[in-house]
Amino acid sequence: MPRPIPRPSTNTAASATVTTTWGGNLQVGHGCSACRFTGYIGRVGIFELLTLNDEVKQAIRRISIESSGLVTLLEDGIAKAARGGVSLSEVLRRLPHSVKPRSLHELRRMLGE
Repeated sequence: MPRPIPRPSTNTAASATVTTTWGGNLQVGHGCSACRFTGYIGRVGIFELLTLNDEVKQAIRRISIESSGLVTLLEDGIAKAARGGVSLSEVLRRLPHSVKPRSLHELRRMLGE
């Protein structure tokens, strides 16, 4: 989003502050030579924030696994343990158990083995 100029670069007012009934101060750009008379200079990011509680995490994992073929850390660890690259006990001890892993046959098919 365009950012209103906070203070004038000339004697002409570049922005004005409007106070709202809910206590906010809104900036309204008017323009000057520094902003080419747009009233704005620079950009400000506007964001949405999703707090990941356990329910949201589980839903994202479930959807990702079902629709995109995501191989979880645990499943990849199991596949590597089956090839002898790592210890199965270390995989089970260190990696998160968020969902039930698929069969080794299914994992090998997904991983192209």
